[in-house]
Amino acid sequence: MKKDTIYIVEKGDYLIKIGKKFNKDWRVIANDNNIKDPHIIYPGQKLTIK
Repeated sequence: MKKDTIYIVEKGDYLIKIGKKFNKDWRVIANDNNIKDPHIIYPGQKLTIK
């Protein structure tokens, strides 16, 4: 069983870029982290990548 990864958002990050890094669809990352507006993420924000 794989463990979830916690990713800390860095300045200049956006969901598509993070999704490509982890080979995950950005919409899944947004949904898994209850992000209402996928255009707004903040440096220091913790995202769970399943």
